[in-house]
Amino acid sequence: MKLTDKAVRAAPYGAKLTDDGEYGGGRLVLIVSATGTRSWHIRSRVNGSDRSRKLGEYPTMGLAAARTAARAMGGKELVRTGTLLDLLTAYRESLGERPTARDAKIVFNLAFPEGDPLLKREAASITTAEVAAVLRRRAATGITTSVNRLRSLLHAAFAHAAKYDYDPRKPAGTATFKISHNPVTGTPRIAEWERANDRVMTDDEIQLFWAKASAAGPVGAFWKLILLTGARMEQLRTADFSSEELITITDTKGRGSRAKVCLLPVIDTDLTAAAKIATETASVDSLRGAGPRLLPKGVKPSDIRRTVETRMQELGISRDLRGALLSHGQTGVQAKHYERAELLPEKTAALLLWKAKIEELVA
Repeated sequence: MKLTDKAVRAAPYGAKLTDDGEYGGGRLVLIVSATGTRSWHIRSRVNGSDRSRKLGEYPTMGLAAARTAARAMGGKELVRTGTLLDLLTAYRESLGERPTARDAKIVFNLAFPEGDPLLKREAASITTAEVAAVLRRRAATGITTSVNRLRSLLHAAFAHAAKYDYDPRKPAGTATFKISHNPVTGTPRIAEWERANDRVMTDDEIQLFWAKASAAGPVGAFWKLILLTGARMEQLRTADFSSEELITITDTKGRGSRAKVCLLPVIDTDLTAAAKIATETASVDSLRGAGPRLLPKGVKPSDIRRTVETRMQELGISRDLRGALLSHGQTGVQAKHYERAELLPEKTAALLLWKAKIEELVA
């Protein structure tokens, strides 16, 4: 219908009226909210989905001005401005299959319950004060160690969105974020809420863990191999066991999208074969859940890797070799781009030394 000022003023709450006219393939639409606010929008359909952009509100923008604005927009690609939910989703998707992606999903879901009005807001409109309120809400649960983790992930998500609009790989027509500043930057990291990661398993704890794992079949063998190699659980779960002499671990942890490959010599054939069976037959949840059940009280799965690092240091294994075994991040131009030796003889000697120490402890 051809709208008139009288029809615009008389439109009931909840109405959506379309004005007849040529707007370059778009449609000028008057939307009346449940509270009576009247706003002008230009809409078009792109690749099977509706796109809309708000032009202004009536009566500040009258009918004639709305038509002029709609014609000026006609023919232009209408790209939706991304919401906070879009921003969080885009960041998680950018992480691919990394463990951080799963962590981010859990942390974001806890911080923003379903129906949280912030999720529907344009991401560019989120303020530092609102981010601080989200962090305070999380701190109020008493799990203060999770607050800095949430802050870190939110900061990374906004930083990703700031570059997303200019990424040449971005699909045409997808939401833009228009992030000009990172609202998380203004919130402080709380040092006293950082958890001290200095737990190392004692001799008795290693002995108890080894005994319980030995009675737990292939899944127990999988966790024993974690203690023997220092590999991360997720990396060992997805490792390539096809070679009888090497375990190939793909390390996607850390910054950058390029994965690192870490080769570990097989020094216990039976244990490795049993662990391989666990990765092929046990569910992801059963593998993850077994660790806390097998470990002594007060010991977390993340403590195993620190224990291996510390015990190897005590055995005189060099820092560089420990880094190669545990696939630590490489620093410096030389390490990142030129040092490619796998150090297999050195790794074998180090792992045999650590295996002998474990056998001494559990004998």
